[in-house]
Amino acid sequence: MFRHLGCLIGAAVVLVAASSQAQAQTWRYDITSDPASVGVSPPATTSPCIGSCVAPTGAPPVGYVEILRPYTPDVNMALSGYNLSVGGLTFTPQNSTFRGYVRVNGAGQLNANSFTLTSGPITTATGPTDPAARVNAALFIGSQSFLRVNAYCTSRAGTDCMAYSTDQYSGEATALTSKSLPYDPPPPPVAVPTLSEWAMILLGLLLAGGAAVIVEQRRMTV
Repeated sequence: MFRHLGCLIGAAVVLVAASSQAQAQTWRYDITSDPASVGVSPPATTSPCIGSCVAPTGAPPVGYVEILRPYTPDVNMALSGYNLSVGGLTFTPQNSTFRGYVRVNGAGQLNANSFTLTSGPITTATGPTDPAARVNAALFIGSQSFLRVNAYCTSRAGTDCMAYSTDQYSGEATALTSKSLPYDPPPPPVAVPTLSEWAMILLGLLLAGGAAVIVEQRRMTV
């Protein structure tokens, strides 16, 4: 009877391990940059602002980007997560739209990137003087980052801003990252087996079945 119980427990362990391996993992790349200091344009005093109209200088872009793994090396893909503070503005998946791509080589190095994070109402606004036409955008191209504050979205595709214009109502700043590409990911964490809900259910059923088999065998031997 113990042999049967051992087989059941072994099957449960295999199911738990398979469930743990199936869970998606991510790699996080930390972004560090020099302070933004170039190309700031002062806005007009009567500008139709969303938040601040001035792109702050002296604040370096910092934060992180994440990708799902496993991945296909050197293939354009989107970020699975990000949190980037640029010029005092913070861009996350909850308040901004991602457009563009990143590429990672076989060694896990982020070796190419060109993407834009846009926050603000992307609507069919009437023109540059309409506050609903203004957006904030952070652009990351290679080892450079660009911030456009209160820019005018000149071209739209659904809920995505495809083109931006900086004018007397806008502020713009740029920064050069202090660490050139490629960005190396941290060592992958040691996998710690965890029980998913389905694995817990299956484990409980298998153990209950094993107990029932043992009870039945004891009855037959009495």
